[in-house]
Amino acid sequence: MDLLTLHAQQGRVVQRYCLNNEEIEIRELEHYRWFHFGDDTIQAMMNTQSSTQVLMPICQAMLLFTLWKNNTLKILNLGMGGATFERFFDNQANIELTSVEQSTQVITMAKTYFSLPKQQYVHCQSAEQFLQQNTQPFDVVLCDLFTQKKNIVGINQPLFYKDIVKNLAKSGVVFINIDPKSEQNLLAILTMASKFFTDIAIIEFENYKNVVLVLSTVPIPSKQTLQQYNQHLNELKTTQETQQKAEQRTNTNHIDFTAYISSMHYLPSKNTQ
Repeated sequence: MDLLTLHAQQGRVVQRYCLNNEEIEIRELEHYRWFHFGDDTIQAMMNTQSSTQVLMPICQAMLLFTLWKNNTLKILNLGMGGATFERFFDNQANIELTSVEQSTQVITMAKTYFSLPKQQYVHCQSAEQFLQQNTQPFDVVLCDLFTQKKNIVGINQPLFYKDIVKNLAKSGVVFINIDPKSEQNLLAILTMASKFFTDIAIIEFENYKNVVLVLSTVPIPSKQTLQQYNQHLNELKTTQETQQKAEQRTNTNHIDFTAYISSMHYLPSKNTQ
């Protein structure tokens, strides 16, 4: 089944919720399950036969840091939603994942229908509240905060980026999924973020209007370096498939980042000025 052409309202309805006057609908087709806010945009998707697999291109792109950060990591996930990252990092000993989701209904949905790992604690509060109260630095911050097709208000506010920097380790990196209303809106967000981050890149998508912001206070690896890392992992995957065909977890979790690296655009680094 071609997931890129899958319509949000295909398949059978599994459950419906009402959240802040918005309908959340969970649907299923074959061995794929997803939810959406009553429109045509799939918010999260899971392979029920291989729940750790990351299916959505935007979520895959937000895992780009796994190419160059492979030590013990503290990761903050703002906007847990369908628990994609929680499943992906489950049982990875070098990862300490902190999850934040402000909706109790979404948390319940993730537990019931999207295989949220039982041991994963979820902070039930807004991203802004967590960032303002937290004192623990994170190596990676993942931010995917949407209500229907709208970014949360904080994305357009300087305080949001200031608070993220305060929660970020010195060599940390931030990935933010945004849906800019226009080129002017994207430029405004980039200008705002550049006041707090010296290094910025954006990842564009062929089939989505969304872009992923990559923000850091240290240099982001170049395209050439990322492609080298990616090629090495692809070769390693091929070797593993040949030698250990039974390792389904390893095989299904692999992500080829080639397309995402190719569609990256870097802003001039302030570290070199």
